[in-house]
Amino acid sequence: LKPVTTRSAFACGGMSVIDGGPRSAAVRAETDLVLMMPGRRQFLRLRQDEPSVAIAVMGELAGRVRRLEADLARATG
Repeated sequence: LKPVTTRSAFACGGMSVIDGGPRSAAVRAETDLVLMMPGRRQFLRLRQDEPSVAIAVMGELAGRVRRLEADLARATG
């Protein structure tokens, strides 16, 4: 696992609610937190009621793809 430290909203497991596959992340909190963990059905309903949530998840996933592409480009030179 790659450690990530964040002090603000952070999304993980987004791929799972989109494609129905297994969650690909694990989270361990160092402090108390509020966690929202919708299942696929709840997420699909939430994206209709609150489109900004779906946009935020897509933005997070797009950022991850961009970082992976940059890492790959650096690794393959």
